[in-house]
Amino acid sequence: MNQSIVGKSLNSQLDKIHKANLDEFKKNEEDLKKEEDLILSQKNVLSEKDYKNKVNLFKEKLNSYKKKRQEKIDLVTKKRMSATANLLKEINPILSDYSKKNGISIILRKQDIVLAKTNLDITKQIIEAIDLKIKKINLNWWLKTHFLKIKVQLH
Repeated sequence: MNQSIVGKSLNSQLDKIHKANLDEFKKNEEDLKKEEDLILSQKNVLSEKDYKNKVNLFKEKLNSYKKKRQEKIDLVTKKRMSATANLLKEINPILSDYSKKNGISIILRKQDIVLAKTNLDITKQIIEAIDLKIKKINLNWWLKTHFLKIKVQLH
C-alpha cells in the first residue's frame, strides 16, 4: 500500500503535517527556553513572592504547551490510522476485482506470510491495479468528508 501512488501521496501529506508540527514545537520550545532564562535572570532582582509567581505562571504555560503538543501528536497519529483504514476500504474493491479476474481465492499481506514461493507474490500487479484506479487523495478534504459522513450516520 505504501508503494502505490496514493499510499505515497498520503504518507507525503502526513509527513508534511508532522514536519510542520515539529517546526512549530521547536519554535515554541525556543521561546519557552528564552522565557525561562529571563525569569532565572530576574531571580535576584525580583522579590521572592514575585519570582515564585513568575515561576508558577511559567510552569502553567509549560504544562499547557506540553498538553497541546501531545494533542497535536495524537491528532497526526489518529489521522494516519484513519487514513490507512479508509484507504484499505477504498482498495478492497480493487483487490476483490483483481482476485475475481485472476481466479485467486485469497490475498494475504506480505508481512503475514512466513514462507511462500516467489512466483506467488502479486504485489507489483496489485500496486499497478491500485495506481490505475486511485491516483491521489487530498488528506484534509478526504478526512473531512469521511468524518462528516460518520457524523451524519450517527445522528
